[in-house]
Amino acid sequence: DGPPGSGRSTLAAALLKAWCQQKARGGLFVSVRAFSQEIKDTYYDVRSFQNRDFQGERARMAPLLDAPFLVLHDFARMASARRVVRALAQPLDHRYGERAPTILTASRWAESLQTSTPEQYPLLRLEDVSLLGRLAQAQRLVLRPTLERLMETVNG
Repeated sequence: DGPPGSGRSTLAAALLKAWCQQKARGGLFVSVRAFSQEIKDTYYDVRSFQNRDFQGERARMAPLLDAPFLVLHDFARMASARRVVRALAQPLDHRYGERAPTILTASRWAESLQTSTPEQYPLLRLEDVSLLGRLAQAQRLVLRPTLERLMETVNG
């Protein structure tokens, strides 16, 4: 986790690429914000007709469940609809059980888990203590913006 400009996206993409090359296997880099919209379109697509392939939630979730390596980018930006939250918790549970490599990127991740309300942090709505506990204890890398680090070097 880290603020904008800290290199979260770049680092996650580089890790995914390196793992895929090393293991000669595929992986997925998924924008949680875009995927949230896909899930919402599955249920609420009355006027926009964005679900042209008429895929259900299960079909949309399959690639996230089956990917040998998964990056869920900007996890804290998921939509707050309960169906979306439940759908995005499902691959986390599944991948944890399978011990499948998974990276979540987010800004203010630790603060979100500790100080948010269910309205501010949708995963709290599930009241899934085991999932929240696993997320709180996951290996964490805190990034800082490059410019901030450079300024400390110059001034320090």
